[in-house]
Amino acid sequence: MYSGAIVGCGAVACEAHVPAWQTTSAFQIVAVVDPVPEHRARIQTLLPGVRCYERLETLLTREQVDFLDICTPPALHEEGILQACAQGVHVLCEKPLTFTAAALQRILAAASAARTVVFPVHNWKYAPI
Repeated sequence: MYSGAIVGCGAVACEAHVPAWQTTSAFQIVAVVDPVPEHRARIQTLLPGVRCYERLETLLTREQVDFLDICTPPALHEEGILQACAQGVHVLCEKPLTFTAAALQRILAAASAARTVVFPVHNWKYAPI
């Protein structure tokens, strides 16, 4: 079983990602990160026993996870991805992955150096187009 943490516990995490993770026994969400106490409280009702953190840095020093599921606002994606890669942690990240080619190059370099996977979520399987 792979263990992971969700970073950013807003609507996307609570209404889409958590239910998806709960459909498989191959993955377990063991921790979450969100600076907003109400968001952490809400996700604890969905994932009883999950460990909550206010800052990603704290989670990465206290937990040994295989992956992060980044559901933060897009402007925060790069920071979270780079921190994960620096710790050798794989990343699943909500879209858009980043806004600039320079940020993408930094992410590619960090992932390559750490030999980690950074994968964007593109949930268009059921889109009408």
